Amino acid sequence: MKVLLVGEFSGFHRALKLGLQELDHEVILAGSPDGFKSIPIDVNLWPSVQVTNKLLFAFFKQISIYNGLKKLPDVDVVQFISPMRFHNSLPVYGKWFNSFVYQSFIKKSNKSFLVACGNDPVYSQIGKNKVGYNPLDAESKITGIVSSKTTDQKALSWNIELAKRLNGVIPASYDYRVGYETFSDDINLSSTIPMPIMTSEYEYSENRLNNGKIRILHGITRPEMKGTPIILEALERIKEKYPDEVEIRTVNRLTYAEYLNEIQNANCLIDQCNSYGYGINALIGLAMGKVVMSGAEPEELNALNVADCPVINIRPDADDIYSKVEQLIVNKHKFQEFGAASRKYVEEVHDAVKVAERYVKFWSQS
Repeated sequence: MKVLLVGEFSGFHRALKLGLQELDHEVILAGSPDGFKSIPIDVNLWPSVQVTNKLLFAFFKQISIYNGLKKLPDVDVVQFISPMRFHNSLPVYGKWFNSFVYQSFIKKSNKSFLVACGNDPVYSQIGKNKVGYNPLDAESKITGIVSSKTTDQKALSWNIELAKRLNGVIPASYDYRVGYETFSDDINLSSTIPMPIMTSEYEYSENRLNNGKIRILHGITRPEMKGTPIILEALERIKEKYPDEVEIRTVNRLTYAEYLNEIQNANCLIDQCNSYGYGINALIGLAMGKVVMSGAEPEELNALNVADCPVINIRPDADDIYSKVEQLIVNKHKFQEFGAASRKYVEEVHDAVKVAERYVKFWSQS
C-alpha cells in the first residue's frame, strides 16, 4: 500500500510512518517539521525563506505548498492531521486555499482520512465542551486570546464538510472522539486508536534515583494550555517541604534531540494537567521508563480500552498535583518497578507497529 501522511503533530505521523514501513508499506510524510521541534519529514511543503512579515510569509507559503503538491505522487491512502493545516493569514485567500489544498490531496488518493488529535474546529467548538476541563479554555482564561482560525463558524463548517467527504475520521483520544460523535450519522468514525510511538527508538533504562533524589522534569510549551502555572505552584510547595527529596528542572523550547536527553536524565516527567488524556510527550517518557504524570481520566482509559494505566492522572488543581507528587516521594523505593510498568504499557498499547496494524485495518475496511 502506498500511503501519504500529511501534517505533523509532535511526531505522531512520523511514528505511524515508521510502524507502517515495518509492515512493508510505502510511506511519504509531507508537511512541516512542526516548528522548533524539527521533526524529520520527507517532503517539506513549507517555504525555506524566513520573513517576519506575516502576509509576505503567507504568500511564500502558498507558493511552496502548491509547488510541493504538484510533485507528490498518487497514493492508495492519504491521511491528514488537522483540517486547517494549510490555512494562512492572507485575508482573501486563506480559507479558500486551505480547502483547495485538501481537495487536491484527496484527488491524488483512492481513500482519504483525518486523524482527530490536533486543535481542529470540531474539538475547539464542540468536543472541549463535552468534558469537565480542557486546555483551550484554560489558555484563553489566562491570556484572553481565542484563535479565530479554529473557533469561527466557517472553520467549523469546513471541518464538518471535510469529515463527511473523507472515508473516515480516526480519533486518537477520548477528548476528540466526543466532538465527532455529534456527526456520527454522517461520517465514518472509527473507535479510538491510541497514539503511536516507535518504542525501539527510545532507550529504556532502570529508573534509579540519584543520591536518593527524585529528578522531576516539566517541559514548558504553551504554558497556559499545559497548565504550567498550576504545576509549578505545586512543585514549589514540594520543593519547600522536601528539599532533600526532589530535584526539579523546567526546560523551554528545546529541539527534539535536546528534549529527549532531558527526559533520559529524569525520574519523573510531568506533562500536562488540563487534558483528559496524555499525548506524545508522555509516551516518550513512558518508553524511557519514567514515571509520567498527565491526563489519564477514566473516560480516556475506557476509550483506549485499557483497564490499568501507569500514567498518574493529574487535574488542573495544585493540591491534586502536590498530593500525587508527595505520594511518589513516599514510594520512591518503587521507582524501578514503576519504570518497568511504564515501558511495558507503552509497548503493549502504543507501539507504532501495533497501532499501524489498526490503521491499516480501518483504512481497508472503509
